[in-house]
Amino acid sequence: DKAGYDKLLGKGNITFKNVVIKVRAASKKAMNKIIGLGGKVILTGG
Repeated sequence: DKAGYDKLLGKGNITFKNVVIKVRAASKKAMNKIIGLGGKVILTGG
């Protein structure tokens, strides 16, 4: 979900925790930020 992803990357207000983001690829910086905010990143390959 693009909106949720943008929120986790600081492009919106973060009002939730423990969000699981499934992505084909993500930058190390983006993944670290998501994990740091209490989310989980699942790489789906690619």
